[in-house]
Amino acid sequence: MLGLNGLPYSTPYRTRRFINFASHTPEQLDQLAAACSPATFGRGDQDVYDETYRKALKMDTVDFAAQFDPTVSSLTETIRENLLQGQAEKMEIKPEIYKLNIYGRFCHCFFSSIILSVP
Repeated sequence: MLGLNGLPYSTPYRTRRFINFASHTPEQLDQLAAACSPATFGRGDQDVYDETYRKALKMDTVDFAAQFDPTVSSLTETIRENLLQGQAEKMEIKPEIYKLNIYGRFCHCFFSSIILSVP
């Protein structure tokens, strides 16, 4: 959940838009998809776009306004309790919103990406 009701975002032409995840139209999802670019992934030391591996779109943080702040949620403690063991339990965890990834279209949309940095 990136916001209580949805996601404010900008198009490549700097038009401001808002999509309500609870009640949206196919046209609004198309507009969100059009505001995104292909999502690459790392393969070795290269950024690669390969639709046979992962067909996704992305929006960088400068182009959307997430109303979710992972630093004030219980997310870091949940990760600490469930993923880290032993001495790692004391490591600093710094959650940050990295980008918005979009997989699928219309009612099958899936949004993700929170990067956790463990120094």
